[in-house]
Amino acid sequence: MSPDGVRIAYARAGQGPPLVKAANYVTHLTHDWKGPVWSHWLRELTRDHTLIRYDERGCGLSDWEVSEFSMEAWVGDLEAVVDAEGLERFPLLGMSGMRSKKLGTRPRVSLISRSTVSRARDRVRLSVLVVAVLITVSFP
Repeated sequence: MSPDGVRIAYARAGQGPPLVKAANYVTHLTHDWKGPVWSHWLRELTRDHTLIRYDERGCGLSDWEVSEFSMEAWVGDLEAVVDAEGLERFPLLGMSGMRSKKLGTRPRVSLISRSTVSRARDRVRLSVLVVAVLITVSFP
């Protein structure tokens, strides 16, 4: 459960050292295994690691009726999952291809990962950010 009482659904899959994946927008812990976007990533990430991932607030199996959508809340959700798993130190994977107008041009999951690193510097052993940015080019 997150600091503000929102139930955050999370799952663990694979075997090996833990790898925590920051949530992306529009995820579902069950359906992602079958979908074309995440299935190949999940298979590879769980081959040599115990992948710990979660549905962000308002998505998937986490609480849908949520009043707070903020950087503080999203980072708190990630920290709640890590605490529930009992991880003192962990590697953090942030993957995104989306942009948020509200948060500027940087992808939100990158900001969540960076905020978590700055808040929990003693706990994040390694941080990997995978960011795909769509650039639109117009030709005359």
